Amino acid sequence: MQLPVTSLIGLGLISLGALIVFTQIDADDHRFNLVGYLLKYIGVILLVFRIFSIQKTVIILLVGIMTTVVLGTEEFRSGLPLQLPKLTVNHIMRVLISMILFVLTFTIEPMIARWIPIPDSILFAVLFLILLGLAEFSLTGSLLIRFLALISILLGYMLVMVFLEDATLTFAILIGTMMTIALIGANFISESQPAVVEIEVNEDLSE
Repeated sequence: MQLPVTSLIGLGLISLGALIVFTQIDADDHRFNLVGYLLKYIGVILLVFRIFSIQKTVIILLVGIMTTVVLGTEEFRSGLPLQLPKLTVNHIMRVLISMILFVLTFTIEPMIARWIPIPDSILFAVLFLILLGLAEFSLTGSLLIRFLALISILLGYMLVMVFLEDATLTFAILIGTMMTIALIGANFISESQPAVVEIEVNEDLSE
């Protein structure tokens, strides 16, 4: 089945955003991760705006922007110029892992489609979001990346539930859960910053 241009662009943005986040999970500057996370949300919007109501589409977009701002407050507060990361072997390996997960998602999607009756493009995006989210969560100790991964996984789950049930209450609960995770994550991230600064100061004094 031929997909609309907007759906193809949406899948491309989701893949690009996931690749950016996954390859930069150990970077010191996580602003690229936040850009990748926002690209995934824009890709989801392009996928669903023909199917969801305008109200739900706008809410999903606003939640994506708000969670990015809430979780990225400490990163944006640094004020340092944004620099392109240098290409390393780790980046190449993560690109290869992303490609493997992409192929795996493409392979298992037809089998899962027998059990979950939603459009193929949406199901592919859901599976890819969940697989990459699990990989991001397990491969880093960064609080920011882990909370972004949790929200990405929940975003995929929400897309499935909205298609299957189309219940406003379920949609509202999942949106509220995503915002709650973002607020909790921002609290943990902000509390971890002074500890890092204190450790660095102690190391400087010891030298």
